[in-house]
Amino acid sequence: MSLWKIIFRNLFFFRKQNTGIVLAAALCGVVLTGALTVGDSVRSTLRNLAEKRVGQGDIAILSPDGFFEEELAVRMKQNLADEVIIAPIALTRGTITNPDGSLRVTNVQVLGVDERFWKLPPNFSHTPLGTRSAKKEFSEWDSGRFFVNQKLGKRLNNKRNDRLILRMEEPSMFSRDAPLSGERDNKFVTINSSFGGIVPAEGFGNFGLQGNQREPLTLFVPLNSLQKKLFRSFDEI
Repeated sequence: MSLWKIIFRNLFFFRKQNTGIVLAAALCGVVLTGALTVGDSVRSTLRNLAEKRVGQGDIAILSPDGFFEEELAVRMKQNLADEVIIAPIALTRGTITNPDGSLRVTNVQVLGVDERFWKLPPNFSHTPLGTRSAKKEFSEWDSGRFFVNQKLGKRLNNKRNDRLILRMEEPSMFSRDAPLSGERDNKFVTINSSFGGIVPAEGFGNFGLQGNQREPLTLFVPLNSLQKKLFRSFDEI
């Protein structure tokens, strides 16, 4: 009896066991292939979310208990190459309402930014300073108008030039929890402006520094306009 005949008869005799082994191996291969495919898809999705969240930014310097002076960005820029962009951002939280009070959105991420910030998004053409702005899809950025991301735009459902009221807590020189601060009562400032447009995710609409996958409710305000209102008590001092 030849070797091949012995192998064939062995396989035929244990055909049930061999069939089970082949099916189990095929099933494991399908499971592993699916896991690898899903893993690559999840990794690609997370990378895409991260790129839209931080854009072309590499490093962020945060002050959790206060704010940096805008002059810090200018001083840092003097020691770096010309192609490096340093964008100061005033980050706070606020509440958006309509003038008649019919709509109220709380815990809105308020970003005070300027032209330097709009040079860092994934796609500059989708920003208020890009080609979409030239096509009149956005109002003029320096007009002091409010710009929102897509998630907040769906909540507001406003049209161009509709009035919006932003209410924010005024920062203090001392923590309001300090016993001798004398500032236990929260102080608030308001900005009444018109709606300028919706910034898509490609234009930094999803900007955020939180380590999660939730798209924030974001309101963009010109940096100088936000500074005048938010830090007015500091100017008086």
